[in-house]
Amino acid sequence: AKVLTGAVYSRGAMALQALRATVGDEDFFTALRTWATERRGGNGSVADFLAVVERVSGEDVDDVAKAWLFSPTRPPAPPV
Repeated sequence: AKVLTGAVYSRGAMALQALRATVGDEDFFTALRTWATERRGGNGSVADFLAVVERVSGEDVDDVAKAWLFSPTRPPAPPV
């Protein structure tokens, strides 16, 4: 399986905004801080990051990830 597809690079910021819209500001920013704390000095995969977002928010973000990172076409822009 591909670890990083073209969509990860070309849609990264929009994917993050879609995740933020899905889980809400509080959980999104908590997930970012959690990721930075847990991965300090290391690295991780897209799947690792999505797992942190799901753990922090209690939300299933598989559909958002599929649409924004793993589908061949870009969905409509997420709400801001």
